[in-house]
Amino acid sequence: MRLSALMLLAGLSAPAGAQNMSEDPYLWLEGVEDTKALDWGRARNAISEKQLAGDPGFDALRGSLLEILDSNARIPYVSKMGGYFYNFWRDGDNPRGLWRRCTLGEYRRPQPAWETVLDLDALARAESLATRKASQNALNHFGPALAELLGGSADLTGSNLTNTKSTPNMRIDLAGRIVKDDHGHGGRHINYGVREFGMAAIMNGVALHGGYIPYGGTFLTFSDYSRNAIRMAALMKIRVIHVFTHDSIGLGEDGPTHQPVEHCASLRLIPNLHVWRPADAVETAVAWKAAILRRDGPTALLLSRQNLAPQICQPRMAEQAKKGGYVLFPQAHPDIVLMASGSEVSLAMQAAKQLVTEGIRAQVVSMPSTTVFDQQSIQYKASVLPYDVPRVAVEAGVTDGWWKYQPAAVLGLDRYGESAPAGTLFKFFGITADSLSATAKAVLDQ
Repeated sequence: MRLSALMLLAGLSAPAGAQNMSEDPYLWLEGVEDTKALDWGRARNAISEKQLAGDPGFDALRGSLLEILDSNARIPYVSKMGGYFYNFWRDGDNPRGLWRRCTLGEYRRPQPAWETVLDLDALARAESLATRKASQNALNHFGPALAELLGGSADLTGSNLTNTKSTPNMRIDLAGRIVKDDHGHGGRHINYGVREFGMAAIMNGVALHGGYIPYGGTFLTFSDYSRNAIRMAALMKIRVIHVFTHDSIGLGEDGPTHQPVEHCASLRLIPNLHVWRPADAVETAVAWKAAILRRDGPTALLLSRQNLAPQICQPRMAEQAKKGGYVLFPQAHPDIVLMASGSEVSLAMQAAKQLVTEGIRAQVVSMPSTTVFDQQSIQYKASVLPYDVPRVAVEAGVTDGWWKYQPAAVLGLDRYGESAPAGTLFKFFGITADSLSATAKAVLDQ
């Protein structure tokens, strides 16, 4: 009904067979070869001047029409960034779904098709992989089916791996027009340059405009430059995805200027920002899925430079990982719980297996997102972190945020890093499986 009235205002008639707009709004655009025929300006003025002759329901309809015209429905003029929506809608594999997601506002709602696209089993690989690379693999897997994704990076594309086969770089010609490929598509990856705050602010604007899901990458240590825009995205409850790679001292020789220590904990302090630090390729896919399907705020993905061994081996664990924290290595009656996130989960697994050989039932909890885990029910959190079992946490960063889980000890880094290979640094700072095992035994001996 809303778009049919808008078509009348624009001087167009409804295509044959389109009798009920509410049943399938896509039908109203069939046969319209050039969306520029929809004179949005004239339609907007007609509504404002109440010139919808012969429609007794005009007053009730007016607000909805104005909302469409002023928000998502200007297909050919949505933005010069990311190619024209009409081309995506016309040529996409699922034009009805894309039209409804991008133009009618349903891009804010989880779609059944997305569940198929975000196939965790297809994304999981039994190999060691940096989670930044796992992130690119995930994007390559579902990116082609989600044409509303608009990527970018602040001068670090080759390191952040935010580019994919389906998101070529956006280019503008000398006349200010988007350069298109042979299929009439523009690029969907923006090279922002060394402009972290600019990138974050632009993504906010794109999200507010509607129709796109913006994501952009930089090093985690540079998230400080983006912080005000990240905070505003959280305040405005808009879907923006920040890809922060090189998430710990594991980045190695670049040294303490580039090694984030306080940044993960600092981002977790921002209300309504979901922070994910995945431990392997499957957790990375889970994090991306959660970020895309989330509709009430931004998400930060904290990804490793170094390769990480696969951890999740059961579909049930992948399902539980979306809750932010779950039991990765269970024990029937645990003596101690080892908690970790990201690259330190593999250390916790090594320590737990070592302890088990010594007769100590060590249970491992992976916490890819403490912010999401904290939102779970009391019953679920108690099932993951039993009240009567001592806990030890490990993360290669400042330790303050972990004390809320009342651990007996926290292995972390309450100082800046050093310049050396990753393995050397973890040993130097005592963040190893042996150190964690020794700490756990010390806790049990108290």
